[in-house]
Amino acid sequence: MLCVCGVCQGQTTLKAVYGWGNAARLGRWTNLLVTVAIADAQPRETTLQIEGTYGTGAVLSIQQDLVVESRPRVYALLFPLNADPTRLAVTLRERPSGKILGSQVLLNPSSFSPAGRVPPALLAADGGLIGIGGNVGDALLLQAQLSQTGLASGIFNEMKLPASAVGYEGISALLLSAPELQLIDGDQEQAIIDWVAAGGNLVLIPSADPLPQQMPFDPILPCDIGVNQITPLPLNSAATQPSQLNGRMLHARPGSEAIELLGGGNLWTAYARRYGLGRVVVLPADVAELSFSSSDDAIEFWKTIFSGMVEVAGHKPVSEVVVSDSQEDMMPMGATMADSIGRGPRETQAARHLLDLLDASTLREGMNWRTMLPWIVGLCLLLGPVDWFVALRLGVSPWHWVTVLGWIGLTGGIAGYCAAATTTTHRQINTFRLVDQADGKVVAVTDLLAFRSSRTETWRMLLDPSEWWEPANQSAGNFGPNRFLEFNFREDRDGCRPGELKLRAGDPVSLRGQTLSTAPPTIGLDLRVERDASGEARVVGKLSNLGAAPIIDLQISTALGNGRIDGALAPGSSVSVDCPLTGQEIEIDGLPEDALDLTPDRTDRIAGLVKAGKVVCVTGEMPEAVGATVAEVGAERKGWCMIRAVQ
Repeated sequence: MLCVCGVCQGQTTLKAVYGWGNAARLGRWTNLLVTVAIADAQPRETTLQIEGTYGTGAVLSIQQDLVVESRPRVYALLFPLNADPTRLAVTLRERPSGKILGSQVLLNPSSFSPAGRVPPALLAADGGLIGIGGNVGDALLLQAQLSQTGLASGIFNEMKLPASAVGYEGISALLLSAPELQLIDGDQEQAIIDWVAAGGNLVLIPSADPLPQQMPFDPILPCDIGVNQITPLPLNSAATQPSQLNGRMLHARPGSEAIELLGGGNLWTAYARRYGLGRVVVLPADVAELSFSSSDDAIEFWKTIFSGMVEVAGHKPVSEVVVSDSQEDMMPMGATMADSIGRGPRETQAARHLLDLLDASTLREGMNWRTMLPWIVGLCLLLGPVDWFVALRLGVSPWHWVTVLGWIGLTGGIAGYCAAATTTTHRQINTFRLVDQADGKVVAVTDLLAFRSSRTETWRMLLDPSEWWEPANQSAGNFGPNRFLEFNFREDRDGCRPGELKLRAGDPVSLRGQTLSTAPPTIGLDLRVERDASGEARVVGKLSNLGAAPIIDLQISTALGNGRIDGALAPGSSVSVDCPLTGQEIEIDGLPEDALDLTPDRTDRIAGLVKAGKVVCVTGEMPEAVGATVAEVGAERKGWCMIRAVQ
């Protein structure tokens, strides 16, 4: 974990660590562990606040209520790391007085030096980061191995693993080596399972210690884990030592994939499976102690294990960052990614296009008469009645051009203010939802919400309490440099959300939310790919609409080609499918062509599974699926919803 020295203010000790080991990915929800202790004998009600710069032109504050006591306790929170950590601070306040009990900057550059501790690595949003948990000795050895491959990694105690699936968004894969499985509680286990289903990657190296009777992760494992055994190192293998390792007998389950490691036959066979959109691999031996004669050998070894999970391409020059022409203007200059915009250039570009669709990427400039008219009335009051009364008391004529204009302005201002006060306020809420479904269940939901009002006002929000929300305005490219927003969110174990939003007249505000958990399916799939008598590839079977709105623009993507189904699929109905496949690329109707890049990791995972012939992917739009109520105001609503399902 990335650690900042504890700060003692008065009799309160506050210490915060964040990230995965000595690295973190920008633009992703990041682990934050805060240790708090007070000298008081009685527990004290407090509010823990994480506040700082978010993207460009915004400040985000996330609060959580705590009851702290004299015994040091560690509190786990999540924060969407979207800026340099030197611009973020953790503060503990007493409730209800608001008195500051302790505070510290998340990252203090003065605590690092070239000869000692070095600053943490801040990786790009699309950079690879391996989280390592389990036995500390093994974790350090594995970290050294991975450093030979060019992969960044960080060590995390399994007791402190996040209890929410979104907490694993900051890593590309979770590598558990000889973990004490009894220390992983039910919430942590379910969070990892949900994360894998939504596209996460889990590599498990079983411990030689006795396994618990109720094996964690058992529902998603590709094999049964058997008794201990000694696993000799194969002759002429890429690894040079030791001669043998501790291992476990693995018994394949139906549908699992065998992976041969080091050319060692059955004793060196690992097993893998796809679970939802993710992948799980179980290794047969404790590979942490392996030594390789060269980095190329280490690269090939881990490339085999991480196949389909993480790209292992060896060391690349720092300047080698591949971007498209349209993304180039969003890439930061220099060697660090500290000034990255949003959640990476690719997702930022998709979010900008979707915010255009949601009418949330431009300001509606103009005079705010509701704000200006009281000032005009006050000025005319001085120029008209006040000046008229003063002149009358001085014995001079109270009527001249200044008082006349004042009286006229006062009358017109009052009439205008009354008219403006009775003018109907125009409120607008536009939504976009991307639903990802795998193997008969929804595994992830991603939302963009855009709010706008013609009047400056505060809206009370009714957002899903189990969803993790963050601002999305940093993705809009048309706002001026002086635009600045403040967001106040509250967080608990289930999610993070704003209680209210402050809107300025004509100024759009947008949020991004995501849920990584399983739910009933929206589309029923019973499809297969076959060739007809002429050799033409076709998809045949049945599609069912299990949702509450019609599905249009249904398209099918397979390894042999793509197809389209004409017409709309009404709620509760099914359609027989006999769809020829062609090489024509799928085009999204009525949405930005890069709308699916709102979740680039899942988009790439699905594309890889389709290309490998492992799944059939069906996409469709639900234009009438406006969604649940999100604010306590009456507003004009428009909604776009896209379904993406794999079988």
